[in-house]
Amino acid sequence: MSISREHRDRVDLYTVGHSNRSIVEFIALLEVHGIAQVVDVRNAAGSRRKPQFMEDALAQTLPEHGIAYTHMPALGRFRKPQAVLTDSA
Repeated sequence: MSISREHRDRVDLYTVGHSNRSIVEFIALLEVHGIAQVVDVRNAAGSRRKPQFMEDALAQTLPEHGIAYTHMPALGRFRKPQAVLTDSA
């Protein structure tokens, strides 16, 4: 089977958050969808509540499962704080 010229350089891009998943669930989710590379776009690639999702932990754990890991914070951004509503009555 040959790949047409227009699809030869095509790259599929998926997004996923770790949410409340365990690292085992996260890796299983990546594997079931055939994800070979994770690009972490978090500015601060850390998690106090989920240390398994800190940059150093992901950089070690994902390659052990055949998934490459790259941290690219320039692609991400901090969320803007939500406006606080005050009661002016």
